Amino acid sequence: MSRIQSFKKRGPLKSLVAVCALGTLTLGQQAIAEEAPAADATPEAAPMAKAGYNTILPKGKTLPEGVTRLWIPYNMTSGNEEYDADGNKGKVGADIKVNASALVFEYGISKGMSFQLVMPYYLSQSAEANFADAAEKALTTDRTATLASITTPFATAFGCASAAECPINATVKGALAAQGLDISASADGTSLADAVNALSDTVLTEVIRSTVQAGVDAANVDKDGATGLGDIQIGVLKELYSDDKFMFSVGAGLRIATGKFKDEAIPTGRGTTDIGLRLNFDYLPMTNMIVSWEHYSEQMIQSGKTGGGTYKRVGPKNYGDLTVAYNLGGLHDSMKALGLTAGYSYDYDGEGRVDGVAVGSSSEAAYSQVVLTASGLEYGVPGSIEIEQNTPMSGKNSKVLASTVVTLKLYLKF
Repeated sequence: MSRIQSFKKRGPLKSLVAVCALGTLTLGQQAIAEEAPAADATPEAAPMAKAGYNTILPKGKTLPEGVTRLWIPYNMTSGNEEYDADGNKGKVGADIKVNASALVFEYGISKGMSFQLVMPYYLSQSAEANFADAAEKALTTDRTATLASITTPFATAFGCASAAECPINATVKGALAAQGLDISASADGTSLADAVNALSDTVLTEVIRSTVQAGVDAANVDKDGATGLGDIQIGVLKELYSDDKFMFSVGAGLRIATGKFKDEAIPTGRGTTDIGLRLNFDYLPMTNMIVSWEHYSEQMIQSGKTGGGTYKRVGPKNYGDLTVAYNLGGLHDSMKALGLTAGYSYDYDGEGRVDGVAVGSSSEAAYSQVVLTASGLEYGVPGSIEIEQNTPMSGKNSKVLASTVVTLKLYLKF
């Protein structure tokens, strides 16, 4: 799959989507509405009251009525590896970097219900071809495909269906010799594929490296991706059940295709308009500790356009996380403003197609996440800051991208 097809298929990189995002995380994907006091208020004596301090809160908890919260996250994502269809890790052949932010607006509509608006913004994106990595990939995992890419054009030029079905002669030998492939030792009538494969490893390595270098030079002419507004997301969250230990919430939302996609090698949007469903389950096993499961499922409801035709996503996108959060004030009161969260996140995406032709396989990815939270709520300061690290664990047909997210949250009362 080409670099352009790969990014088209995945949309914004998972770490951004998960943060907003594409996730994978804290931003728009997670329309988290936590209960928190206004600057001049104290927390409501609400269900799950035994949670202790307010630094960590249930993920499915909505904002109190009339309370507004603003998020400003900054996401730094990078990587140079990928998982293949069997889950094996290998080089992409490029150094991928994404820097993005967003404005997230939340509002407590009524008791037990919140509204959220997410506007992600991509500051920079790039996929700079890396010769060393690209050469390693071409010489190992993609060796057969690389040789095919070298010989197929010659076979086509001589009217053959493939290199394996193209018998060589003096004319073919001369054409390949002009490109640095000396197959004169092979007898006439030998297939082009067999003649090339019969060359020494030293010769083939040099030919492959020359081909890779040409590809790297061409790719780096257009290494920078799109910047600007991503896909705007809107949604609501409703608490259905809550007591001293359990909370269950559901939500629904819409991802609008406002990001750049059609003519972009590295887009800022997924290209389609999707409707989504969200489920939250929070459990309080002990004071100052919360176990949370959050799950999202999105389904395309309107196709998009790309340079090659109509773009559609087949099947739903399912993603979420399982986390355990602990308020360090449970160890000592002097640490009541600090919270620590550890978790596991997942992302399963469907196949992308242009006019019915697949341009990318379905994918999956799993990440570990660690979040450190510092909150001013315990001291009457209406805000908090979070630092989150997401590390790839496994996947299939997906990029290996680590991300660091710094998020500032501010609370207002209207």
